[in-house]
Amino acid sequence: EHLVLLTGAGISTSAGIPDFRGPKGIWTVEKEQRKKNKKRKRNNEQSPQVIDPAADQPPTTTSMDFGKAQPTLTHRAITKLAELGRVK
Repeated sequence: EHLVLLTGAGISTSAGIPDFRGPKGIWTVEKEQRKKNKKRKRNNEQSPQVIDPAADQPPTTTSMDFGKAQPTLTHRAITKLAELGRVK
């Protein structure tokens, strides 16, 4: 009577929307920034004469730009199935 659709990030990444867990994903990049900030802060504590203002800054959240994203064939198919009442 109704369809069950299981999708993943792939349908959105191919549309131009960045992923979260991939090698250049939002969460991956933020995690690397936090590690760098901790290391900078440790280095500043060991060598107080060197001042690095970035060491005390929180990691910057990578901006997600959806402006260039375009619906894929998969997005359109899911929309059509929902419009036909086949997906809830």
